[in-house]
Amino acid sequence: MTHPILYMTLMLLLIAATTDPRQTQNVTRNVAEDRYPNWSPDGKRILFESNRSGNRDIYTINADGTDLRQITRDSPSDRQPAWDPTGTSIVFQSDRDGSPEIYTMKADGSEVVRLTRRAGEELFPSWSPDGKYIAFTAGEASKLDLFLIDVETLAVRPIAPSSLRDVWARWSPDGRQIAFFSRRDTADEDDEIYVLDQSSLKVERITNRQGHDFCPSWSPDGKRLAVAAVDAVQGRSINVIDLKGRIIGRVGTGFERVTEPSWSPDGSKIAYSGRKSGNWDIYVEKSP
Repeated sequence: MTHPILYMTLMLLLIAATTDPRQTQNVTRNVAEDRYPNWSPDGKRILFESNRSGNRDIYTINADGTDLRQITRDSPSDRQPAWDPTGTSIVFQSDRDGSPEIYTMKADGSEVVRLTRRAGEELFPSWSPDGKYIAFTAGEASKLDLFLIDVETLAVRPIAPSSLRDVWARWSPDGRQIAFFSRRDTADEDDEIYVLDQSSLKVERITNRQGHDFCPSWSPDGKRLAVAAVDAVQGRSINVIDLKGRIIGRVGTGFERVTEPSWSPDGSKIAYSGRKSGNWDIYVEKSP
């Protein structure tokens, strides 16, 4: 006869195993490529790009995978979307006028406005917390830099220029800092995470290890970053780090590739793009 205490212990272990709070949720399930998730400010929906319509368009979906909505329906590519702080507008990249530029539109896809008119390619836009500026990456593949554009005047200025590529500017919740990844100190070999202080213009290197750390996303309290990571020992994952570069936890393990983390507004979850069996989907996982 099984001892009652042993039986209850085994049952509790079984329940814990089947209700793992770190369980990964597959939000999109499609043979297409779903990438660049971005949480809405109210935490209810996730914005992303997909080529499920035959070319790259922008979609939103509830965080539980229901109520998919297609926002853009164009033959050109509409990519890399991000919400404004109010959740009423979206910034994105598009080649609808012939070259990849930065545009905004209302959340329903109306009132499209072109913001940039530059040579080269404009990439990875993100809106400042006060809604006044948009940070983006621009240039050629061999030399990419970070820029800010004033949403009202459309004036553009560079930020934190270097001789090597700087990519993926992301604002801290208070708007005082911008995280990005760069190879400025690694002889163009490893991607590392940096943070720019906007008042002093000081750039601080956050990660310093062999391998690649890229695509940072701030936690809502501004104390941590979720970053895509690749190294020979741990493989590929989304690492959660503090602002000294120390790894606090990991999500997004077990994928062929994993990248583009986005922290939920309440800090409880991280969305990311993951590839399994050659297929990219959007996933959500409880943050460490």
